[in-house]
Amino acid sequence: MVETTETISEDELVRNILESTCISDGIGMYELYETLKTCFGISPQVIHEIVDRIKIELDMYCPDREHLYFVNA
Repeated sequence: MVETTETISEDELVRNILESTCISDGIGMYELYETLKTCFGISPQVIHEIVDRIKIELDMYCPDREHLYFVNA
């Protein structure tokens, strides 16, 4: 049985992830997905959306579709 104790907005979830997770230049997508799934309980159905938001918030891109890199401004 699943019980919901609290709900938060997507913006707040992304902010919590960014505050409590060290996302480094070159982080592997698989590693990030596993962290989001394990530590934050994010379902596979929405992980891609959350990662897209993280990429926007941190100004990152994924040229090889395997790693995230910071955009050098």
